[in-house]
Amino acid sequence: MIGGVQSRLIVLRGNSGSGKSTTARQLRARLGRGTAIVEQQHVFDEHQEMEAVLGRILVDLGLPADLPADPEAVSFGR
Repeated sequence: MIGGVQSRLIVLRGNSGSGKSTTARQLRARLGRGTAIVEQQHVFDEHQEMEAVLGRILVDLGLPADLPADPEAVSFGR
């Protein structure tokens, strides 16, 4: 059960090639059913998408939106 007494969050950090993915797979094999591996890039990408959608909604409503600029979009006038 997510959020229950048995829930755990294990965060693995380290440089490229330090064995994070290998360690994560070994942990999943040892901990068994209900164990998931979520890579940071997936979380970051989804957060950026959500931020972009919310920014567009705020701008469409004429409300101020304080979001990081995309330098590539600014330079091409998008």
